[in-house]
Formats: sequence, structure tokens, C-alpha cells
Amino acid sequence: MANPTNFGTRLLQDAQQIVALMSEMETIQEMVQSDSTLLQAAYSAIKGERPDLVEQDLVNFMSAVQQILFTFTSGSPSQASYVYKLV
Repeated sequence: MANPTNFGTRLLQDAQQIVALMSEMETIQEMVQSDSTLLQAAYSAIKGERPDLVEQDLVNFMSAVQQILFTFTSGSPSQASYVYKLV
């Protein structure tokens, strides 16, 4: 069995990381929505580092982010409220 103290501490730390990452994803989504050329420019900047990616992969990622954010903020109370309670 896992150590309950360590598990509880880790759970709270993970909740903090989720909140930070969701906030970052919201910022990224807002940036992409406000600049229609941003994904194309980002792809051009990273394609040398990641030749396995195509621009559509970034578009698909942003679609996934949109769905994750929707799920996180939906519900009554929202799913986010359950996570924020731990932070």
C-alpha cells in the first residue's frame, strides 16, 4: 500500500500542476485565436527539430486543447471547481 501522507502530498501537487497547465493552455488558445498565422509560423519554426510533424498536427493539438478546456470548465459545478478546491 502507498504511504498515505506521500500520496496526499503528491495529489495536491498534481492538482497545482493541472491548474497551471490549464491556465497555460487557455493562454495558448487565446493567442492562436487572436493571430491566425501563429500556428503556421510555429510550425515553420519547429519543423527542423521535429521532421515527423506536419502543420495539421498543431491544428489537431489545438482542437484537442479546445475540447480539454471545454470539458474542464463544463458542468455545474464545473470540473475545474473540483480541482481548484485542492489548490
